[in-house]
Amino acid sequence: MPANIFHFIEMPPEERSLLFQVPLPEGAGGNPLTRLSPDGRWIAFQPTAERPILVRALDELAARPLPGSGGSPYNFFWSPDGRSIGFGAGGKLRRIDVAGGPATVLADDSTHRGGSWSPEGVILFASSQGPLMRIKAEGGTATPATTLRQGEYSHRWPWFLPDGKHYLYAATTGPSEDHTTIHVGELDSQFDKIIGEADSQPMFSKGHVLFVRETTLIAQPFDLRNLAITGAAVAVAEQIQRQVSYAYAEFSATPDGLLEYRTGTNGGLYRLTWFDRSGKQLGTLGEPSSLGNFQMSPDRRRAAVADSAGNRDIWIYDVAPGLRSRFTFDPATDSDPVWSPDGREIIFSRRSERFGLYRKASDGSGTESLLLDDARPIFSASWSPDGNFLLYIVRESSANDDIWILPLPAEGDKLNIAHKPYPLMRTPFRESYQQFSPNGKWVAYQSNESGRNEIYVTPFHGPGETEGGKRQISIAGGVVPRWRQDGKELFYVAPDQRLMAAEIIIKGNALDVGEVRPLFGPVMDGVGFYYDVSADGQRILARRAAEDNAEPVTVVQNWTARLKK
Repeated sequence: MPANIFHFIEMPPEERSLLFQVPLPEGAGGNPLTRLSPDGRWIAFQPTAERPILVRALDELAARPLPGSGGSPYNFFWSPDGRSIGFGAGGKLRRIDVAGGPATVLADDSTHRGGSWSPEGVILFASSQGPLMRIKAEGGTATPATTLRQGEYSHRWPWFLPDGKHYLYAATTGPSEDHTTIHVGELDSQFDKIIGEADSQPMFSKGHVLFVRETTLIAQPFDLRNLAITGAAVAVAEQIQRQVSYAYAEFSATPDGLLEYRTGTNGGLYRLTWFDRSGKQLGTLGEPSSLGNFQMSPDRRRAAVADSAGNRDIWIYDVAPGLRSRFTFDPATDSDPVWSPDGREIIFSRRSERFGLYRKASDGSGTESLLLDDARPIFSASWSPDGNFLLYIVRESSANDDIWILPLPAEGDKLNIAHKPYPLMRTPFRESYQQFSPNGKWVAYQSNESGRNEIYVTPFHGPGETEGGKRQISIAGGVVPRWRQDGKELFYVAPDQRLMAAEIIIKGNALDVGEVRPLFGPVMDGVGFYYDVSADGQRILARRAAEDNAEPVTVVQNWTARLKK
């Protein structure tokens, strides 16, 4: 009789998930960018001040600074083997080895918005406007990797898929997260496919695409063969911190299922902070919030600030007590506040189905009136000292901003044919951030006509007048000009985010540039006018990342197992 044969079926072990927290290391500030290395051995922290990147092995207790990565590094990314880090600093794309050594410059990159490094040694990187660029990991010539679709403003936050050939990225329709779509692209190909919408960068981990909508981290199954979403969206974590101005959220993941994220209310929050010319902090204005662009009133007693906490509206801050009151109430997006020279009115931009410029009394009384609307994006920028003209930006395309002038009716009067807008500067380049000089005879602006952003000054001219010559003010790149109230200095931000002050000498109808002095940095990178200066130029009010209530990093091992709970 044959012996009984028993066969035991082995059940696969239950997938388990491990969750723990990593405190922010000393020197990281309150709102650093954090990223896991692809092999899951390291976590790195990008500080919020002029400090080097910090790296910590997950099997160790302390983080260490990465020498050579100082100078206000921003938006770093890992090499696929976890041995090197790419990052932006000083207007350049750089790479550095985690083991130590000097950083290597790879390319010009003044407003870095993320990168990704393939196993084949190709780096994709992004700026605040335009397509993704590609370059060899050893350096060389950067070339476009993507093409903007109609209505798109920028491609950013690339993320290579496991084959090293295809990649995810985010496409925005405006400087911030106005509307963000997730795409799949392919190297050396015109292939480009939209797979969804998000409010953040996309990443791929363990068969899923990860992204954030509002403040919820979401996962959707993704078929790598067909490059398609194959399942419903599932929430992974709530209250993820976001950098609203950049369409970015505080999370990262590895291909095999290690995930990190930061929660809380501090992400993407900023505080208006006073500094002297050396960078010493003198005080703050108001509480942390999702602050955007702002402008101080001519008497410097108030500030009009765009705030996207909840609905994006404009608020008025009283400088002395620090109290604020809501100025706009429309559900559309309001921003770009500009004060009249007497401080009695404010012109602002509104973005809905069409773009508009609106005018309203600064004390909030009365109703707002529409000055101009356009199917193209238009943004208010500067009101002439005599009260007769408004400088505004017209976005002709993702690569072309022009400077236009709107003649203004007197308060209470209606627009007529005499108030027809006309271009001050219309070129194939991006001219923006224009500012009238205090005497109204000059206009300072930012342009990329040389291949990088520089600050120029040109004479102001009326309709039909010939454009006068211009003078370059910045010495090695610059953005976002601001005049001192007496016109004797023009401030701007250098590529390394240091605030600069250029001496301006005006003799009759001629303008000359004297000494250009570096002041302090970093001044917070951002969209729109994110700093202003006191009347005498001795104090600077700047948007600075809030460092209150810094939250630790939550790390989840085998995060997909938590989806089944």
